[in-house]
Amino acid sequence: MDQAKNSMNQGPRYNGQDANGRSYGGPGSRRTYAGSSSFNDGSGSPGGFQTRPRYRYPETKRVKEAREKFALYINTSGPRAMGILFTTLGFALFAMFGVTLTVLGICSLFIGSVADKMGICLSVFGPAIGISGIMGICGNKLRKKVNRFRSYIHTLNGRTYAEISELAKGVRKPEKFVRRDLKRMIKKYMFLEGHLDDTGTCLITSDESYKQYLETKKQAEIQQKTKEQEIQKEEETAGEADLSKETRKVIEEGNAYIEQIRKSNDAIPGVEISNKMYYLENVIRRIFKRVEQHPELIDDLHKFMDYYLPTTVKLLQAYEELDKQDVEGDNIKTAKKEIENTLDTINQAFENLLDSFFRDTAWDVSTDISVLKTMLAQEGLTGGKDFQKKE
Repeated sequence: MDQAKNSMNQGPRYNGQDANGRSYGGPGSRRTYAGSSSFNDGSGSPGGFQTRPRYRYPETKRVKEAREKFALYINTSGPRAMGILFTTLGFALFAMFGVTLTVLGICSLFIGSVADKMGICLSVFGPAIGISGIMGICGNKLRKKVNRFRSYIHTLNGRTYAEISELAKGVRKPEKFVRRDLKRMIKKYMFLEGHLDDTGTCLITSDESYKQYLETKKQAEIQQKTKEQEIQKEEETAGEADLSKETRKVIEEGNAYIEQIRKSNDAIPGVEISNKMYYLENVIRRIFKRVEQHPELIDDLHKFMDYYLPTTVKLLQAYEELDKQDVEGDNIKTAKKEIENTLDTINQAFENLLDSFFRDTAWDVSTDISVLKTMLAQEGLTGGKDFQKKE
């Protein structure tokens, strides 16, 4: 009877086998369940135990966004703790050493033995006070910097960009200060992917957002350039519409001659003659610009268009051909020298032609000045003296 009671108190015995042939021990043995670590049933794995596979939860969109957001900023827990530690410890030691030195100084006024050792006290406590003060100041600066950094992140509120003015309001500092502060933080990789825009008015905390900003800026520049080209083209078209057929023809022929002069200039490597050709091209361009503004001057260009320009282009093409020769004999040298000297004459002649186009304007100015002087003299506004040019 007692044995039966003892047997009931010990609980059921598991001495049989399960479906897999695994034996269960006595009263203290533990059952194994599916998915748990169990004794090897003959598979031969090391140690005789099977490891339960670990279940991995799928990463949600919110977790992924939080992970990406965290990757944009440095972890400030360590710097913040260091700032608090340095501030507290530094100022505490500064106060302790300062009070100690002050007390010793007062005692030295009344106690001679203390006064004799004040030099030693100063040599010990002086540097200690300085070091502790520097520690406290540096710690306080670090603490404030971390607080500003956290304030910037709070103002961003999950965004990857923010205006400097908005961030300045968050820390109650001038925009100039915040801009310098952000540059230092970006340089020290507190913003791991931080950028400032070209104007320094916006903080961008993501490389992807900065890339989008650059692409948007590039597109805006292209659109602006296209718009300017369209406006310029419209102005040119409108200007050409106001010109007569004869004027447009003269200007087109002039531009063709200018293009030929430029091609010859590009093909000739000589510096001296190239400078002369640049000057020639500029004078000719100004001549046709003046004709475009005053089409009545076309009558003065007949000989210029029919002989002077074609002959000039022909000479330049001849110089280009001579300059290409591998062997430069006396005839080639002489011909090239004559063309170079002739260019000086041509430039002077074309410059005189351009100046003649302003003759009527000069006469009109002279007439206006003469009439103005006469009228002012009649009104007694010149004081009896004519306008005189001051030397």
